Amino acid sequence: MPITGLSFSNVGPFDDIAFEFDQQVNVFTGPNNSGKSTVLWVLGELLVYPFGMPIKLLRSGGSAWKLSYLSDSGVDSSEGNLPTEPQKMLPVYEVVGHTCFVPAQRHGTNFRSSGPTVGQGTESSVDREIEVMVREWPALLRLM
Repeated sequence: MPITGLSFSNVGPFDDIAFEFDQQVNVFTGPNNSGKSTVLWVLGELLVYPFGMPIKLLRSGGSAWKLSYLSDSGVDSSEGNLPTEPQKMLPVYEVVGHTCFVPAQRHGTNFRSSGPTVGQGTESSVDREIEVMVREWPALLRLM
């Protein structure tokens, strides 16, 4: 794993927190509402395009981050504020790698699909996000 460390502040339950990562396996454990998912949200915001971290996790006064990673020259780092802009993350993506995902809505555990809804006048925010992703992702790839 090329990521060696992550620190961030003013996000979710954390005032200021830092993690050092193992190159093989990293496991987050803790009781409910201790911030495990928040850490994954921050990692997703930094390394997955387009991610869209919930704004409700960011505190007023600004949320900062710092990511350390292995590169050809040793350990490098980048830092910034949340939410991030994908264009500013391109140098990190080039070293660490990146992921693209297609967002999906969670409907709860009792949800059963009733079939496709696109084109039936029920365009959702997910449909719009996918459309933006398909339109913008090739331009980002060309920048890399």
